[in-house]
Amino acid sequence: AFEVSAPRTVKLARAKALRISLSAAAGGKVSLALVRSGRVIARGSKRIAAGTTSYRLKLPRKAKPGRYVLKVTFTPAGGRAATSTVKVTLAGRARGARAAAAGIDAPRVSSTGAPVALPDGRFHGARRRSFVARVG
Repeated sequence: AFEVSAPRTVKLARAKALRISLSAAAGGKVSLALVRSGRVIARGSKRIAAGTTSYRLKLPRKAKPGRYVLKVTFTPAGGRAATSTVKVTLAGRARGARAAAAGIDAPRVSSTGAPVALPDGRFHGARRRSFVARVG
């Protein structure tokens, strides 16, 4: 005795939350879970009254583009729980993609192009040659 309405496709670059519309004939509790390949990515719950209610399920910054399943479980007051599923596709680039790329450790290089040495003047890193000398 309840209905769930959610967008089929959500653009990750703009969306911070998944907007969901819930309609129930009686009051009760709703539990929501956004699942991808068995892993719960986001979850939430809310007590609702009879009628139509909206809910915003916050999307985590680590959410990646792909197909997800929104599992909605409605438990009416003094009744049995019923579960409904809705397929949702998150499209576009992830919001945290640029910040994650900036955190990659790259070798430090001085302004002259040489590797950075310690104050004693010696280089304490792995020296890798880019060429092999031919003999003979």
